[in-house]
Amino acid sequence: MHELSIVQGILGIIEKERNARGFTRVKSVEVQCGHYSCISEESLKFCLEAVATEPHMKGAALKLVRMPARFRCGGCGAEFDALEALDDHLFRTHTGEIETHSYRCAACDAEFMAQAEWVSHLREGH
Repeated sequence: MHELSIVQGILGIIEKERNARGFTRVKSVEVQCGHYSCISEESLKFCLEAVATEPHMKGAALKLVRMPARFRCGGCGAEFDALEALDDHLFRTHTGEIETHSYRCAACDAEFMAQAEWVSHLREGH
């Protein structure tokens, strides 16, 4: 359970800030993590309750915020929200070629240039 070490790190940061700022109570803790991280909010809360026994932590709420995934091109630094968009960018921008492959729906014959759009169509339409 790596959530325990995460909580211990968070408590270390809280203690450092408490000493620097002089606050006497922690009402809530917000933890941001990547979309694909394997952190369990339930486990974080359990660990926080088990380990944070100091009076200033009593009743502190924990909220886990998953940040959207971002994919960065190693060639030019451009960022994308989807891996498929990065793949398309790499192919079109850094190879000098234009992708001619398309995806076709067998049920309605609709054509898609991006695999993600084709998959979305299949999930939503069929």
